[in-house]
Amino acid sequence: MKECLEVRGKNTLMEVSLLHISDHATLNTAPLLELMFQSTERWTRAKISYIEPWEKKLSFIPAGTKFPLIESLDLDCYLSASSGVGDVDKLAVLRLIPHCPQLRHLTSSHLNSSYAWVGMKNLVSMDVGHITGPLTQLLSQCPRLERLKLGGWVAGQTTGQADHAQYQYHHTKLSHLSISGRRGLKMGWSTGLFLPALIHLVIKDMLYLDEPAGELVNLLVRSHCSLQSLSVDRNFGSLGTQAGMDKFWDILSSVSAPDVSIVIVDN
Repeated sequence: MKECLEVRGKNTLMEVSLLHISDHATLNTAPLLELMFQSTERWTRAKISYIEPWEKKLSFIPAGTKFPLIESLDLDCYLSASSGVGDVDKLAVLRLIPHCPQLRHLTSSHLNSSYAWVGMKNLVSMDVGHITGPLTQLLSQCPRLERLKLGGWVAGQTTGQADHAQYQYHHTKLSHLSISGRRGLKMGWSTGLFLPALIHLVIKDMLYLDEPAGELVNLLVRSHCSLQSLSVDRNFGSLGTQAGMDKFWDILSSVSAPDVSIVIVDN
């Protein structure tokens, strides 16, 4: 393997998959991992999945490791049920992101929006399951982002009125938004966010009576967007009244193009 990486393939670009890494696993695989992380200047795509305990000391990753060519990064963390939200912040693998200047596509099970992720400024697509901190703050670090998929949990924002202005952000590039997991969207999940360029919206696992759905509607209205396509689950209005749904669609029509395409998806 060492000869393959350092001699025969020293100029070869690499797509890397490192799966199910943990402290226990690295006892036997540390030499291989160390060798892999010595060639990160040739990585173009990487998928890394790791288990909760892998946060103590990543001895096989040299200090200041950089990924100058990587364009796609997929980070998947397995957390136990006993883990707190704060545990996510200690996962050392997240230190990789600031050293990816060419990063265009990011998939991550967890992100903390309060970190200054240098490597996110050139992102065009992001798929994230668990966001710690305000969504508005996270998107302000991704000015070129065009596609966003929120797959589960977004912390709310509870700033006071005096602090509200500093959390406002008009994202002028985001055109595709897919959002699901109504139980994980906390009050204030979209506070201060404006998406004027949004034209494609997918809503999954959400009821129009839910507070997160109401907040989504407020986001669309204040953004003055013009939706061209909308996809919703068939049970979106299952617990509401016809009058309530009619009012909802009336509001939505005000932020939709005349020829908007609406797709109702069976669960």
